[in-house]
Amino acid sequence: MFSQIKATCDTLIAMTFRRKPLPFLGLMALIGVAIFLYVGSESGPSDTLRSVVQIIQKYHFAPQEIDDAYSKRIFSAYLKRLDPGKRFFIQDDIEQLKRYETQLDDDIKTGNLEFVSLANKLLKQRLAESKAIYKQAIQSPQELSIQELSIDETFETDWDRRNYAADKTAWTDDWRKFIKYQVLTTYIADAESATTNEAKEALTRTNPAYELAARHKVEKNMDTYFDRLMKETDNDRIDAFIDCVANANDPHTSYLAPQQKDDFDINIKGSLEGIGAVLQEEDGYIKVARIVPGGPASRQKELKAQDAILKVAQGDGEAVDIVGTRVQDAVRLIRGSKGTKVILTVKKPEGKIVLIPIIRDIVVLEESYAKSALINGPGNQRIGYIVLPSFYRDFSNSKAHNASDDLRNELIRLKKAGATSVILDLRNNGGGALDDAVKVAGLFINYGPIVQVRDRNNNGYSYEDQDPTVTFDGDLVVLVNGFSASAAEIVSAALQDYGRAVIIGSTHTYGKGTVQQVVNLDSIWPNPTRGVPVGAGSVKVTNQKYFRVTGGSTQFKGVEPDIVLPDVNDYLDIGEQTQAYPLSWTTTTAAKIQKWSDQLLPEAVQKKSIQRTKVDPNFIAISDLVTKLKARRKSSSYPLNLVKAVASQHESKQESAALEQIKVPHSALEAVIPDTAWFDQLEPERATEYKEWLKQIPKDIYINEASAVLSDLAVARLPTANQ
Repeated sequence: MFSQIKATCDTLIAMTFRRKPLPFLGLMALIGVAIFLYVGSESGPSDTLRSVVQIIQKYHFAPQEIDDAYSKRIFSAYLKRLDPGKRFFIQDDIEQLKRYETQLDDDIKTGNLEFVSLANKLLKQRLAESKAIYKQAIQSPQELSIQELSIDETFETDWDRRNYAADKTAWTDDWRKFIKYQVLTTYIADAESATTNEAKEALTRTNPAYELAARHKVEKNMDTYFDRLMKETDNDRIDAFIDCVANANDPHTSYLAPQQKDDFDINIKGSLEGIGAVLQEEDGYIKVARIVPGGPASRQKELKAQDAILKVAQGDGEAVDIVGTRVQDAVRLIRGSKGTKVILTVKKPEGKIVLIPIIRDIVVLEESYAKSALINGPGNQRIGYIVLPSFYRDFSNSKAHNASDDLRNELIRLKKAGATSVILDLRNNGGGALDDAVKVAGLFINYGPIVQVRDRNNNGYSYEDQDPTVTFDGDLVVLVNGFSASAAEIVSAALQDYGRAVIIGSTHTYGKGTVQQVVNLDSIWPNPTRGVPVGAGSVKVTNQKYFRVTGGSTQFKGVEPDIVLPDVNDYLDIGEQTQAYPLSWTTTTAAKIQKWSDQLLPEAVQKKSIQRTKVDPNFIAISDLVTKLKARRKSSSYPLNLVKAVASQHESKQESAALEQIKVPHSALEAVIPDTAWFDQLEPERATEYKEWLKQIPKDIYINEASAVLSDLAVARLPTANQ
C-alpha cells in the first residue's frame, strides 16, 4: 500500500513539471502526503529535521549527497551561525566539537541532535564568561583609557581572517581589542556628528568626556546585546541548525521556523511599514540585499545594497548592536510605525562607518512603477528612456498596476512622441513576477519561447510569448548591472538571444536562475487534536532552474552584456557566484526560435564604444576608484589608534565623495516630458518629483553611452554605411 501511494504521488508531481505547475496548495498537499508516510505520527525537533532533509532530497534540483562532505558544510555553517565573529568559542571548544565534523551526515538521518546540544552548552558557558570579561574591559581604566587610544595596534574586522583564540589569555585580549574598537568607533561617530570646535579637536587629540560617554554607550549597547543572546533558547538554536542543514544545498534553500515564515509572508506581501529594504544575514552581519523602489530608504538615497548594518537606534535613543544577530531580530528592530525615525549605523563596503537616519513610511507605489522620458540628442535623435524598478504585479487585484501593461503604455506614449529607439533600464531590478517578465520580453518580439523551466529530471516547460504583435520595433538597448536579477535576467537574456537588443552594463548580472517552492511542514503532521504539537514551520526548497532559449542557464553566470562598461560596484562581491554553495551553470536543449536579427550589433559599433570609454574621464575615474576600493577591502585591519582611525575614515569619505562626482557635467542630451496631457494630470508633488528625475537623466554616464551606441547603430544601418 505504501509503495502504491508513494508511486502515485511521484507520478502526479512529475506531471506538474511536464506542464504548468499545479496551484501552490495542490503541490504542497501532494508533498505533504508523501512525506507524512515517511515521518510517522509524532512531531518534534528530530522529526522536523528528518522531514526537512527528506523534502530536500526528494524535490531539490540538485540535492547534496548526504556524506562526509555535506557534514563538513553543515558543521562549518553552524559554528559560523553561533559565533560569526569568533568571539565566544576558543580553540579547545572547537576541538571538542570537531569529532562531529564528519558525523553529522549520519546524525541527520536519524534526527540525532547531540552535536547541537554540545555546541549550545559550550556557547552558554562562553557567553557567561564573556559578559564578565567585557564588563571588566569597559569599566577598568587600566584596561581601556585615554592613553590606550594612542597605542598602535589593530583589530581584524574580517571574521573569515580571524582565528579562534588559542587559549583564555588570548581570548581575553581579543575581547579587550573588540571593546576598544567599539569605543573608538563610537567616539569618532559622536565627535563627527557634533558641530562644536571641541568636537573637531576631539578628532585630533583624545577628549576624556567624549571617551567616557562612548564607553557608557558601548556598555549599554553590549548589555542589550548579551541580554538578547541569553534569551535565545535551545529551540532557537535547533532551528538555526536545521536551517544550516538546508542552506548546505544552495543559498536559497532554507528552513523557516514559524515566526520566520510569518516574516517571509510579510515580505512577499510587502504590506508592512518600515524603511523599504530587503535584509539578509551574511557572515554574521545584517546586510542590505536590495533597496525597495519607492520605499523610505530609496527616497532617502544613502542606504545602499551591500551596506552592513551594525547598530539600530530608535529615534534619539541608544543604538543597539545587531552584529551577529538573526535577521528576523534585526528586522523587528528596524521595522516600525509610519512617521517614526530609525537611525542606522552602517558600514559601507569600502570601510566607512556612517549614521543614516530614515523616517519610516509605507512604500510609495507610484515610485516603483515604470516611468519614461523622451531624450533629445544630437542630430535630432529622439530616444525613449524607460526605467523599470521591478516586475511588479498584485495577484489579488487584477485592476492594479502591473509591469507589462505599464511598460506597454510607456512604449506607446514614447512612439507617439517620436521616439525611434528605446533604452530599457533594468539596473538594480531584483526581479518579480515571471508572467510579467514573459510579457515584457514579448512587447519587443513577434512570438516564441522566452524562458525554459526544468526540474532535476529535465522535465519542464517553456513560457512563451503567444502574441504576434510587436509594441515597439525600433532599436533597443537594455541597461543592466550586478543587481539585475531573476526576472530582469530572463528578459535581458531573451532579448539578447533573439538578437533583439544590445545589452550594456557591468561584467555580468546577478546570476539567480533558480525557482523555489515553500512547503508548510504543518501539513504533514497528523491531526493536532490528537495532542501532537503544531507549528513545525516550513521549508523553502530550490526545485527548478531557469534556462535561456539557447539552452544555457541564467544561474551562476548571469547574463554577460554585449558591451561591458566599468561599474562603480565592480569592487563589491555581488552575485550568485559569491554566495555559499551556489548551484552551477548547466545547459538543456535549446528551444526553436526565429531570431529578430543575425547582426544586431556590428563589430564597428562595439569598437566605437570601447574607444569612447577608454578616454572618457568619468569611466577612467571609475576604473581608478574601483582599483583603490578593492585594495581597501583587502585591508581589513582597523587601526586602534585615534589619529590613524580618523585618517582612515577620512580617506574612505574622500573615496565615497568621488563616487558622487561621477556624472556628466555638460551632456548633449536633454530629457523632456513625452506626454504633456499625462503630465498635467499629475498631483503637484508627483510632478515636482518627475521634473527632478528628468534633470538627473542626462547626468548619467551609462545613459549617455547607451544613447551613443543607439546613434552608432542608426548610422551603421544607413544605406551609405553598407555599400
